[in-house]
Amino acid sequence: MGVPVWILLSHAADWRWLLERDDSPWYASARLFRQTTAGDWDAVMTRVRTELAVLKQAAG
Repeated sequence: MGVPVWILLSHAADWRWLLERDDSPWYASARLFRQTTAGDWDAVMTRVRTELAVLKQAAG
């Protein structure tokens, strides 16, 4: 459908998201935000907040 989507993934994510990527070959409009340490959702949410702020600034 081409709709942008952000996916938050745990450290032990499902195989379909592959490893060490922030995109997906199967879902071109998907952006992946991964835990780098198991259970550390704070770091994931910090990256998401940063990216949202960038989008907001770009929108004016």
